[in-house]
Amino acid sequence: MGIRETILARSSIRKYQDRKVPLEVIGEIMEHARLAPSAGNSQNWRFVIVLDREKREKIAEASNKPWMKEAPAHIAVCNYSKKLTSLYAEAGKMFSIQDCAIIASYIQLLAVDKGLSTCWVGAMDEFKIGLLLKCPEDVSVEAIITLGYSAEEEEKKKVRNEAKNLCFFEQENASVKNAKDEMEKKEKAVEQCIHERRSIRNYQNKDVPAGAINEILNIARLAPSAYNAQNWRFAIAKGKAKRREIADACHGQHWMTEAPVHIVVCNFGKKLIDMHKNKGHLFAVQDCAIIASYMQLLAVEYGLGTCWVGAFDAGKLDECAHGINSALPPDAMPEIVLTLGFPDDAKHAGHIRNEFHDFCYFDKWGNMDVKKEESALKAKVREKTGFLKGLFSVDVRE
Repeated sequence: MGIRETILARSSIRKYQDRKVPLEVIGEIMEHARLAPSAGNSQNWRFVIVLDREKREKIAEASNKPWMKEAPAHIAVCNYSKKLTSLYAEAGKMFSIQDCAIIASYIQLLAVDKGLSTCWVGAMDEFKIGLLLKCPEDVSVEAIITLGYSAEEEEKKKVRNEAKNLCFFEQENASVKNAKDEMEKKEKAVEQCIHERRSIRNYQNKDVPAGAINEILNIARLAPSAYNAQNWRFAIAKGKAKRREIADACHGQHWMTEAPVHIVVCNFGKKLIDMHKNKGHLFAVQDCAIIASYMQLLAVEYGLGTCWVGAFDAGKLDECAHGINSALPPDAMPEIVLTLGFPDDAKHAGHIRNEFHDFCYFDKWGNMDVKKEESALKAKVREKTGFLKGLFSVDVRE
């Protein structure tokens, strides 16, 4: 299944079969998901994989969502933001939220590829859940991903805004409606896109066809959002003068100018914030990070490279974004810049990431033990990758 088909197939599922998810399948999902990017490669995410029925029931109660207890696995996405906030102060907090949202979106897509279904739960009593899972005081629970085999009979239809209502191009003739130029792409599975994605800072002097940009945006808009708010808007710059302005606003990161396309991801989250206050702000930041992560993976199919830029002068970038197209809503605030283009021939470093046992626990924080009923999987998993061996680095308690 290609990345596009995976995105099309992903839905928020709230009804599950009474069927366990094999532990090695969860392990394989996390093996690939850990390659997600993060600010300064901080890898500030932690996960508590909850298999215990009683704890799942308590999480469902703390979330006021009884259906959750039927999902055979819950993945608590936890934010260990201390390093980022010490480096970047308040901006570090936002970076840490984005990082957790990116990797959680990878988990959801990878689950689809394994025939599984998920639902992102953000409305919950995170304090109660943190206590239940024995999370440290400086760790926040950002979301719960329910995981299992769908028992829903009818396929859910995604209701989304049209791309032409979300995208604001620098030039009218590059709009979604009028773009017709095509570009060859190679279908790639989500795992392959994740492994091939890199943060690219060197680009060829080669134009990216508008058709490719629009196709990426058209599929990415199927990303989930809190209450289906779809609080994202995109200002797309192709002109060199405007790209230079954006690079200047990003604290003079002049390498950005060589990328032929800049996509400014703007947060149009006023509705969410008005409805849910601080939680609404969290949801809005997460939503923009999810759709930006989709764009990065979709770009890989076209042989394109991207780089996520989160450090910028907010006032200057806001002026740049609204200068790209005056139709961009005035209260749409820039949150991310994605550079997009063809990578040059230079080799780029591989992913340097922590191993599974450095960031995943079972049923409570710090626990690497596996329940007795999963002990039969131990020998089977040890035959797999080195990562999966690490999954059982602590002996099963009999």
